[in-house]
Amino acid sequence: MSDASGSDAPPDPSLVDPEDLIVALTKVPEYKELQALVDDFDIFSLFDSALEDNSWKHGLSFLFNSRKGHGLGPAVFREWLAQAAQHGPEVLKHLIAKLGVDDDCEFRTMNDLQAGARSLDILVEILDQDGQVKAVLAIEDKSGSGGGYDPFFDYQEAIAASYPDIPKLLIYLVNYHVWRGEPEPRYFACCSTQIDSVIKTCDKLEPAAQGNVRLLFSSIRTHIERRLLGRKKMDDQAREIIHRMFQRREHRQAFRLISQFAPTIRSVVEEMHTVVGHALAELPQVIRPEGPIVWSFFPKGAVAPKEIKLEFSEMSARMGKHGINPVYVLDCETNEPDVGDIYTLRLMAWWNDENARQKLQMLNLRAYLPAPMATPEGWASWEPLWVGNSYRLEDIGEKDIQGLSAILVDGIAKTYSRIRDRVDEKLR
Repeated sequence: MSDASGSDAPPDPSLVDPEDLIVALTKVPEYKELQALVDDFDIFSLFDSALEDNSWKHGLSFLFNSRKGHGLGPAVFREWLAQAAQHGPEVLKHLIAKLGVDDDCEFRTMNDLQAGARSLDILVEILDQDGQVKAVLAIEDKSGSGGGYDPFFDYQEAIAASYPDIPKLLIYLVNYHVWRGEPEPRYFACCSTQIDSVIKTCDKLEPAAQGNVRLLFSSIRTHIERRLLGRKKMDDQAREIIHRMFQRREHRQAFRLISQFAPTIRSVVEEMHTVVGHALAELPQVIRPEGPIVWSFFPKGAVAPKEIKLEFSEMSARMGKHGINPVYVLDCETNEPDVGDIYTLRLMAWWNDENARQKLQMLNLRAYLPAPMATPEGWASWEPLWVGNSYRLEDIGEKDIQGLSAILVDGIAKTYSRIRDRVDEKLR
């Protein structure tokens, strides 16, 4: 056994230059494994050509249609309904039950119901034994989304207009979390289920399928696993590689240095707190917000959040008792923002029930705000009020601190006092 002070002992990281520690980390085999891992998963985009233009959804629509010639009748859609209920929140079972699907039902699908500027991914008409539509279920894929923009009310209004007097349900396919929308008298229920529900359906029914239908099941499952769930697999592999690297003391020291000083979007926002606070304090009193500022992120734990949210306690107190809460959102076009990506300022108003939504409509805040820089677009249970300027990330540092702060302060200066005045006039 060699002595700790002998020539075989590793150098004390505290005595090694930090740059040398980090450079050494990039030379170990595990580091090259991590690089190769990222390259491998980027290559998955090449598989898109096999199911180009989201045609896996059209394939799924074909399988869900009990009147198509795949030889499985209503079994595919029935199996997916069971899997969706299993992989969604508890309330989804009750929402599905309200559609009245029984042993005599057949299912007809379509992919071209227009909803605003786009069309729904899949619409399933549930037919009674006489072939009449007794209920509808809309399916929209959100598994590649970070939860941001969503033309929720476009979907609601398009479906309600086409099917006014029958039960309706909108289900989102997701791979990051499960949430639900509150059912409302004016519209109808919205919920979500994991994209795994489709994979499990394919696994269950593929063995009974023949020829091209069996290939279709396999292709849909493979596409989802590679492109939509590949991120989880990559995370698991990366975790195992980094765990191996962490066994060496000098590597742990290098990781600590990187985690302590690496610039992130969250660190940019932390610096923005002071910059924005000082800039708002210098605004003329008549347009200056009062009271504490509350910052938050979506996703909550992300170091590079897609959404950076700012709320004013003063306004929350004014409107919160009415079930309404206006929020300034810096919303990025990508799920994991990096240099070159764009954040856009959106002013949104959260409402928690139909009564709150009606009050928000009565306020008609858009009419009292300046012209938006782009068309306001709604999210689930959010009313779009205004769109401000955009900013392209440059350095995840000082430039971005100033750039993001500037568009945020500019938007607040143009809109906040107008909302406050309108609320004071109508909701006091």
